[in-house]
Amino acid sequence: MAVSSILDHTPDHPIARARARQGLLDLAKRGDRGIFVHLPLWLLISLWTGLWTQQPLFCAFNSALFLGNALARQLLRQRFARMVEADYARAFRVYMTLLLGNCLHWGVLTGLSMHWPALHAAEMPLVFVAVGVGCSGSLGLAISPFVRFWYPAGVLAPLAVALLTDPTALHTLIALVSVVLVPYLYRSSQVVHDDYWAAADARLELEERARQLELLSVTDALTQVNNRLYFEHRLVAEWARAARESEPLSVLIIDLDHFKNINDSHGHPFGDRCLVAAAQALRGALHRSNDVLARYGGEEFAVLLAGADARAAQQVAERLLAGVAAVELDHEGKSVRLACSIGVSTIVPASMSSPSSAVSEADKALYAAKQQGRNRVVAAPGA
Repeated sequence: MAVSSILDHTPDHPIARARARQGLLDLAKRGDRGIFVHLPLWLLISLWTGLWTQQPLFCAFNSALFLGNALARQLLRQRFARMVEADYARAFRVYMTLLLGNCLHWGVLTGLSMHWPALHAAEMPLVFVAVGVGCSGSLGLAISPFVRFWYPAGVLAPLAVALLTDPTALHTLIALVSVVLVPYLYRSSQVVHDDYWAAADARLELEERARQLELLSVTDALTQVNNRLYFEHRLVAEWARAARESEPLSVLIIDLDHFKNINDSHGHPFGDRCLVAAAQALRGALHRSNDVLARYGGEEFAVLLAGADARAAQQVAERLLAGVAAVELDHEGKSVRLACSIGVSTIVPASMSSPSSAVSEADKALYAAKQQGRNRVVAAPGA
């Protein structure tokens, strides 16, 4: 997808959506720097030229419009990031309406000054402000091609129309200059646009690479489930949370039964197939999004169940046991079934305990399961 259009509609690809969301947030950040400049400019023009004395209601009405737009954008700023994340298309429409509202407002005022005698004294200041607003908006907000074109067009189009309704030689010349100025600003702001998106693409690429490297660092290369490092980090975090909230936390240690015999009889490549199949079965038996499955080492897996009491942990363990027992692999025409033993530990963390104690208790329960004949679940005392 070309970067020139990425900000102006809702893209489908996840990376493109991330780019578009960030672009819109950056556009709003740039645009909001001038939120409160429009009202002071209007007050300065209307007071300096005596317009406020002659047309107080008209000046007050337009002041209210500028102030209302500024306040609306200020309020929108507080929740704009959430709106962009929830509904990009709606956020784009709302922000563009407010952003382009100001430039169109200046354009209408400037065009009106060409025909309304009461505004003649403010005609030149309004023309200068209109051109300045259009140029600054096109260059400063060049992130979006939509804004690059319509921001100056919204200011200069009403001016050109007003001039052409009284087509003197000078008015016609100024109108033509205004018309030419819009595509000129659009083209000249292309450099700003390209520079922004080149930097944005480079930043997003670096972030994506960092995310992939982080994912690789916590993912077991063979089974593609989490590795022991990730499990231990999550255990510490969930332990601290459970201690604060006085909630139970359960740890399951799972060991494939007779796995050494499988490796010796069928070879290590087939043993790897068994590990992958077991990991898939275990992952399929976990139903909550915050349940953590990790390869703990060799043929051992570990499961972390945040907020699960002893009864819930026992039910999950039985489901895991059944999931592994259902695995059947073919090796050289022979069927090989898997089985596992599971040790369960459930603890409500206390100040005198540590995360390693949960693993230690689950490991002891696993040893008991092995001693009792394998292919079973054993809970640690008190679990």
